[in-house]
Amino acid sequence: MVDAKFEKPVANGLLARSYSKDVDQVIYKTTGSYRTTLGIDIKSKLGEPVVAVMDGIVKEVGTDVQDQNGMMVIIDHQNGLVTKYSNLDEKILVKKGDKVTKKQQIAVVGNTSLNSYNEVYGDHLHFEVFQSAKDDSTKYERIDPAKYVKYDKYQPAEVKQ
Repeated sequence: MVDAKFEKPVANGLLARSYSKDVDQVIYKTTGSYRTTLGIDIKSKLGEPVVAVMDGIVKEVGTDVQDQNGMMVIIDHQNGLVTKYSNLDEKILVKKGDKVTKKQQIAVVGNTSLNSYNEVYGDHLHFEVFQSAKDDSTKYERIDPAKYVKYDKYQPAEVKQ
């Protein structure tokens, strides 16, 4: 694990869905399917600022077609770590090649995801962390973002009968 101090990508948020690559798949109510979660979903308000967790260079900006997580920004932190911010509003504040600094706003939370737009926890940022592979520094492996950033767990209000 790279020793890195992350800023929270969303200042005011709660952990709505945990990373589940190494555990059982979870149900996505939006699509009615079971899937692994390859990042974390951070419950937050629509329009909440999203910031870079560390200094880096923007690798990609656009639509996350492969994972259907909506508008995204990918930042290479030049230390073996790459972060991906998805389900952003379409008005992204950075472009490919931009140098960003820790805490710099890159976008706001949107509702552009195709696979989790209707989850019980509502609006959220989908956040992923990649680490360069031990045997090949040109390849990256997804890792649990909770190793670098901590949020209190979201507790849905109990439904009263």
